[in-house]
Amino acid sequence: MSAIKLQGNAGGTGTLTVAAPSTNTNQTLTLPDNTGTLLSTASTFSGTGPAFSAYKGSTAQSITSSTPIQITYNLEEFDTNSNFASNRFTPTVAGYYQINATTYVQAVAAMTRNISIIYKNGSAYKYGNDNAPALTTESRSTVSSLVYLNGSTDYVEIWVLATGTTLTVNGTSESTYFSGSMVRAA
Repeated sequence: MSAIKLQGNAGGTGTLTVAAPSTNTNQTLTLPDNTGTLLSTASTFSGTGPAFSAYKGSTAQSITSSTPIQITYNLEEFDTNSNFASNRFTPTVAGYYQINATTYVQAVAAMTRNISIIYKNGSAYKYGNDNAPALTTESRSTVSSLVYLNGSTDYVEIWVLATGTTLTVNGTSESTYFSGSMVRAA
C-alpha cells in the first residue's frame, strides 16, 4: 500500500504525509475543523506549549503577618520557552494555562492562617485553600487554577498570606513550588 500525500496549504508550502498502517485492517484518521491555532513541535516553541517549574530552594524568605507578599523562587527545574523570570511567568503564546503552587510556611509561635494566591497582572486572581493550622508552627497551602494569558502582557505570580509570629517561607522542590503549562491555545 502506498502513502497518501496531502498538501499543507493553498500556497503549497507544506506537506503532510500519512503512511499506510502495517496491518490489513482499515484505519481512520479524523481531523477536526480548526479555526484557531494548532500547536506542534514545528511551531516557534518546542512541544505543545510553554511550561515551567520553579521552587524556593534552601533560602528562607521572611514574611509579614497578615500582609500578602510575593514568593521568590531561587531555582528552576525547567522552563521550556524561557518565559519564567523574576518570580513571574509571562508566556509569549496566548492560551489557557494550568497554574499550580504550594507554599510551606513556618512560624516561631502558633500560626492561624496560610493561603497561597495566584496573582494575575499584579492583582489577586484565585485564592487557594485557607489552611488554618490550629496552633501549629508549620503549614502548607495549595492553589491551582486554569488561567487565560494573552501571550504578550499577561503574567502570573504566587503570593502568600499568613498569620503568625516570625513567619518564613521555606522549601525544596517538594514543598514551595510554582509551575504552569499550556493546556490549550487561545
